Amino acid sequence: MSTKTRHNHPNLPYGAMVGPGQCPRCDERRTERAAEGLVDHNHDRLPFGRRKPPGECPRCDELHNGADARPGHQNAAHRGQAEDARRAAEIDRHFASDGHRNGGCGPVCTFGDW
Repeated sequence: MSTKTRHNHPNLPYGAMVGPGQCPRCDERRTERAAEGLVDHNHDRLPFGRRKPPGECPRCDELHNGADARPGHQNAAHRGQAEDARRAAEIDRHFASDGHRNGGCGPVCTFGDW
């Protein structure tokens, strides 16, 4: 990886890359990922998670054929449920801790309020 090549655009959500030929760093990254055996989209992001018609993009074709979404692009609702469960467990641990029972968190405990 070349550390001197930089993106010529602002950061995009989820680390998305712009289309081929639009940014030297994105093109470089696409080449690195191809060497790792990963297929990338050959177009800019489409709205609402849409895909190109079959035969127009190799990654869209993989998804059309049943390939799983990559871990960073999993369902946002699933990520939200996992985060809620993690936060509830954190709150339970706090209230069960010696620090809470012994008043170590202060006279008025607001831990977990949101």
